[in-house]
Amino acid sequence: MDTNGNQRRPRTETRNRHAGGSNQARVRDYNMRLILSLALRSDGLPRAEMARLTGLSAQTISVIMRELEAEGLLLRGNPQRGRVGQPSIPMTLNPDGAFALGMAVGRRSTSLVLIDFVGQVRQVLRRVHTHPDLATTLDFAEESVRTLLDGLPRPARKRVCGLGIAMPYEIWDWTEIVGVDQGELEDWRGFDIAEEMARRTGLKTIVENDCAAACSAENAFGVGSAFEDFAYIYVASFIGGGVVLNGALYPGPTGNAGAFGSAPVVHSDGSRKPLLGSASLYVLEEMLEMA
Repeated sequence: MDTNGNQRRPRTETRNRHAGGSNQARVRDYNMRLILSLALRSDGLPRAEMARLTGLSAQTISVIMRELEAEGLLLRGNPQRGRVGQPSIPMTLNPDGAFALGMAVGRRSTSLVLIDFVGQVRQVLRRVHTHPDLATTLDFAEESVRTLLDGLPRPARKRVCGLGIAMPYEIWDWTEIVGVDQGELEDWRGFDIAEEMARRTGLKTIVENDCAAACSAENAFGVGSAFEDFAYIYVASFIGGGVVLNGALYPGPTGNAGAFGSAPVVHSDGSRKPLLGSASLYVLEEMLEMA
């Protein structure tokens, strides 16, 4: 149901016109990702329904789903009886099929999180700081990754697919807002944190803008997974957001689609200022300190 209490169609239904798989061997990986994506957005889909939604042949679906099951990525559900012929068996994602690590660098804290294949949070480690000092952040992240991995059974560690880092771009320009001296954040300028964390952890590492990363997460695991198109508002130290079109994050030509913080708003005195300076948490913090 949506926020107004209205029944909404499963996203797998609305995506059928876009999903279109292919029976060609060279796009096998694409077909596998498509099947896993549909399984993520459902409580369990039998092979016949998966074939209908993807447009793939029943034989192709059977072959791919057997492979995914053998790899430990899919689980068989309870047989569904009551129809003519053999009972259908819904297939769901195996939560232990894969794991990922996430790192969020914020104005007041750095967090490391371990999630499973269906987006469930398994463990969170967090460090509060006055400002994101680069050296301290890297050391905390390296230690936290080691702790999170050590907490997994040894076979499961081989299923960790990588580390994703979510952080605002141009973090070195925060000095005035964060309340530190000019140069305190200069170490971040031009620094490749993905390369450094990959070197320290041995994990494939990517970096994404924090607003875009939050929007992607909402699209995959949150309420947004039920909608083809939506705007996402991210309220943090700096307000921002993201845009999803046709079920995928839309970055725009410059990568800043959904950067609502720069939108002008009219204040009570008639002046126009960016939304960033009116609806961000750092503004609330300043107001509380003044009061």
